[in-house]
Amino acid sequence: MQRIQYWIRNSTIAAEQRGVAEGSDYLLRLLRDAAFQRAERMPTDGVPGVFATLDAGANRTIGLDLDFMYDVKQANSAEWSSPPWEAAFLAALHAIRAAGRRLPVNLVPVVEG
Repeated sequence: MQRIQYWIRNSTIAAEQRGVAEGSDYLLRLLRDAAFQRAERMPTDGVPGVFATLDAGANRTIGLDLDFMYDVKQANSAEWSSPPWEAAFLAALHAIRAAGRRLPVNLVPVVEG
């Protein structure tokens, strides 16, 4: 929970070119902490993306492109039916690892800023 709270408090807003380097650096650290063996910043014409791989030794690999971003969008919380900045994906990976379990698939997220 502290990881996610820190990430939200130090908002990265790509549309305003605010905190982009810090946001992508923090995501790289979160991915490595979640057992991704490879996590690197990918330069683009705009803000950098992030590419990572988690090899769990599984026979199958899943590419993740679920509108997974390391920045946040300006938002009026009153307009949302659920909290707009809550994230659970990396927390779930940490919980699986803390439970001593292995993922049944390898993961390859491609993350945009």
